[in-house]
Amino acid sequence: GTPLALRLAAAAARHLEALERDIGTPAAFDAASCTRTWRLSLSDLGEMAFLPAIADAVLAEAPLTRIVNAAVSTAQLPEALAQREVDLAIGILDAGRRGLRSSSLFSETYVALSDPGRVPRQRSCVALARQGLVVASPTATFHGSVEASLKKAGLDDRIVMRVRHFAAMPDLVRRTALVGIAPQSWASDICRGGDLAWWPLPMPMPQFDVRMVWHGVSEGDAALDWLRATLLRLFRQA
Repeated sequence: GTPLALRLAAAAARHLEALERDIGTPAAFDAASCTRTWRLSLSDLGEMAFLPAIADAVLAEAPLTRIVNAAVSTAQLPEALAQREVDLAIGILDAGRRGLRSSSLFSETYVALSDPGRVPRQRSCVALARQGLVVASPTATFHGSVEASLKKAGLDDRIVMRVRHFAAMPDLVRRTALVGIAPQSWASDICRGGDLAWWPLPMPMPQFDVRMVWHGVSEGDAALDWLRATLLRLFRQA
């Protein structure tokens, strides 16, 4: 080839190498100057249990960013992640769909929540059967296995109140002799105030995997790589 053609070929090769390098190594991310809006998907319970700590961790390092909880339904979540309408989701979620990635954050189970002045810890199913139970009935499919565990222990007919959201539960157990059935991570947060107590239920309860889920299309975005790393660090420290 001509000297010009050889020079052009060499320049093209250098450009291609640089491009491959850039794709292979995410650009440095400066959290302090980032002005992005992070779009998360958390349930009502996730918003109460996780969002305060998430906001604290993210805004401490990226104070100019904003956080939106889009709360996408479980059925619509894979598409919302694929279309980048949502950056990531956290919850008891199925990450088996094509293109989805996930990381386990912690294991969750259900416990009892009560006002210890009204209802102390009940150490047997017979004792618990003397109490009225309050459950929240979110649309999540895993909730069915919680009620199945109560039924197996002969306690399903002791459910005297069903509420739509866990947010109603603390005041209900404060003002009645009811026992709430709630996720341990949230119940332990609620009990930090001192007037309520959580205790293990006297029968086996299922364990659930709380996961962070995202789509492969968002990998290599330096800002989202930083967000995922920040949240992984947060939950694994907790």
